[in-house]
This record gives sequence, C-alpha cells and structure tokens, in this order.
Amino acid sequence: MGYTIYNSDFLVKKEIFMNAFMHVGHEIESWQPIEAFLLVGAYKKKELKEGILKDIASKLDEEDNTVIMLVKHKK
Repeated sequence: MGYTIYNSDFLVKKEIFMNAFMHVGHEIESWQPIEAFLLVGAYKKKELKEGILKDIASKLDEEDNTVIMLVKHKK
C-alpha cells in the first residue's frame, strides 16, 4: 500500500516524493529541493498559499539557489 503526499503550500496539488532513506531526524521527516525558478513561477501565477514558502518565493530571483524545504509531520 502506498501513500500520496501533497505540498499544502500550493493552491494546486503538488505531489511530494519522499524517500525512506531521506529521514533527517525526530522532528524532520524528510526534505525536498525546489528550484528557485519553479517557486518564482508559482508565485507569479498566484499558485502559493499564504505562508513561509510564499514569503520566501516573493524574495527570490529565478537565478537564485535551490530552496530546501523541510518536511515535518502535521501536528
């Protein structure tokens, strides 16, 4: 049985691919790289919900380094 995980920071469903070997620690389950140009594009298209990822995207340039998103369990 498998599970599909979505990034709730996006208004449209964006699937997160998790790898069992990527476990980081007790609080952080995994991480996901997101290219800056993809975040900037999503921000310009108004595809991001209010929150930390949208704040980060608002300050990025398409040429910036990759953003590392930490994936935590929902409390």
